[in-house]
Amino acid sequence: MKLAVVGKTYRSLRIEHKGNTIVKKLEDYTSSAAKAIASKRSGLDVEIYTNIDDGLRVLFEREKIQSHAMDSFMPMELVFDNNPYREEYSLPSICDSDSDIFITDGIALGKVSFLDYTDIFPEEIDIRESDYAFLSLENAKKLAGVETEANNEDEILSLLSKLTERLWGKRIILTLDSGAYYQHKMELFYAPRFKTFEVDGRAKKDAFISYFASSLIHGLDEENALFIAEKAEGLSASRFNASLSMPYENDIFPSIK
Repeated sequence: MKLAVVGKTYRSLRIEHKGNTIVKKLEDYTSSAAKAIASKRSGLDVEIYTNIDDGLRVLFEREKIQSHAMDSFMPMELVFDNNPYREEYSLPSICDSDSDIFITDGIALGKVSFLDYTDIFPEEIDIRESDYAFLSLENAKKLAGVETEANNEDEILSLLSKLTERLWGKRIILTLDSGAYYQHKMELFYAPRFKTFEVDGRAKKDAFISYFASSLIHGLDEENALFIAEKAEGLSASRFNASLSMPYENDIFPSIK
């Protein structure tokens, strides 16, 4: 079974300094590149459609990932007024792809199975019946039509109840700092955060999404997939670098909790 990742890749720069001296500079790739690498390291056959520079092309060759370039240049990952900087890019033709399963960053395609809405503007969200949709708290609140900080279990369950009412039949994964929830009709599962010492969390959600998808492809159910995804996120955040922090199959399986 083959998986394809479609979406934007960012060159992410992280600088740590002490006083006026830079003590650490980390430059790496996030978003779709990290998802593709995590999926490959989880034991899947992977191809990726993204914007590719020379460094990324070499990385994909080393990871044995088949890559297809999109018509776009590689921007830095920037934040203005607490909002991620966005750029439009041309979606490649994937009609000839022989992949069975797709992960995208919010792009609605006919063959998509897993949609990443954790870092998409709320007004761009269009969830379809058959997809697993990953939501941040901000986007979950927008879809549910409620205002909440989700600081306790009662507030979280109320939010999930509203999501169920408004998105009946959808498969939702709500990602929070405290853990993750899976909600589909009357099914509700929770996996607590896998506790590690976080040193670099730039690509931890990419690890989460990729290993959730990989777990289902490997035959696990959604509840166990949620625990696997939390473990992958925690291990990724405990390592420096973004795409290069993605855990390997031996790091994750067969342990579930």
